[in-house]
Amino acid sequence: MVSEENKSVQHLLSFCVLLIAISFYSFGSFGFLNIFGARRVIQIVLLLILMPILSLISTKKIIRFLKEPLWLLVLSFLIAEIILTQHKLNILNYFVALITIGALFSLKGKYVTFATKGIIVLCGIFSIMGIIQFIVLWFNPSLSIFMDHRYASGMSADTISNISAIEYLGFIVADGGTTLFGHHVYRLKSFAAEPSVLVYSFLGPGILALSYRGMIRVLAYPILVFTIVFVASGTIWLCLLFSLIIFPIGYLFKRFPGLGGLTIMLVIVMVMVMITKIDIPLFARSTIDFFSSVSFLHSMPSQKYNSSIVRLTSIVYGFEKMWTYPFGLGDVGSLGIISGLIVISSLISGFPGLLLISVMFYRMFKYGIYVWQYYGIEGKIFSSLFFGTFLQVSLFSAYGWTSLPGLTMLCLLYIRIRDLSAAAVKPIHRV
Repeated sequence: MVSEENKSVQHLLSFCVLLIAISFYSFGSFGFLNIFGARRVIQIVLLLILMPILSLISTKKIIRFLKEPLWLLVLSFLIAEIILTQHKLNILNYFVALITIGALFSLKGKYVTFATKGIIVLCGIFSIMGIIQFIVLWFNPSLSIFMDHRYASGMSADTISNISAIEYLGFIVADGGTTLFGHHVYRLKSFAAEPSVLVYSFLGPGILALSYRGMIRVLAYPILVFTIVFVASGTIWLCLLFSLIIFPIGYLFKRFPGLGGLTIMLVIVMVMVMITKIDIPLFARSTIDFFSSVSFLHSMPSQKYNSSIVRLTSIVYGFEKMWTYPFGLGDVGSLGIISGLIVISSLISGFPGLLLISVMFYRMFKYGIYVWQYYGIEGKIFSSLFFGTFLQVSLFSAYGWTSLPGLTMLCLLYIRIRDLSAAAVKPIHRV
């Protein structure tokens, strides 16, 4: 029989992981709380409650995560930030992320699952709000004149005042919009700073939702519909494109998952090297012309010429800079927005960061092949989306992934794919 003391501990831990889920949309480049002027207050309250408890959990079970490459990667970020730049907010970000990730690796699986499902539920609510907003704007586009696109990551905790009623459902992207089936529409971004942020804050939870059953899996559909169709982000579509390309890899490496993980890592290296050798403007124009055949469905691909050049050029610049600073820079500046996680990790903490992110990706891809192999069609879809997302994140845009919520999502995805791989004898719909 469970003692009252044990029940109290369980309730406390459940409350803490619920707060972790709430923290996911309270930090980083997500401005929902800015509408109410409550962002900083809620952040302080969350930190004051969570940090002592999570620190205790991490300290008592440090052996569980001391060899995890993700935790060591964040530790290398923290050390580099302290030594090289001393930016107080960045130090706080990595310190809190270090404790949070340590606690997630230390907690029992049921508590990590509870935190993951909490994030999925919140993401589902925001996605449904976004779908409603899209429908309203579809039939009444004149409402867009009341939406002046004011939120950006540089606003921090500033209050967004005098907003229109429709902006309580989310913000729109500050461009001329796009066309969907010939109808002019506005690109949405929920309450994020820009659509690229939704890779970790919406696409990640949507992919995780596919690995559960019941209502949590049902929430995957509005999340993915909103994220893929109504946000219309090039980085998100690139995740899907890579998912389709890499889908057959499980067939090639069914008996050798480790070799499959290594092959994907080699593909990443080859793509990075290839980008440094191509004529970027010509490549961008040729790619856009190739996708122009589907412009009658959606005009977004034809609008990405300048963006693609900026991103590809930044990859080349960051890749070359990696070898110039083997011990890192601490602060990567604007490259943190338009470069992949491999380049960013190397630039922050040097070759140790490059080694740790490579080991982590190798493990994740190896686990993903096990999931692809043993969990039927559900596992193949889940792992393919997982592969495609992290191929894109590793190479092209890791915006937001080094923030507290981004690192938290990285940890939850890592734990989920690892646990599914370890429990490969069970069908994914029973996990």
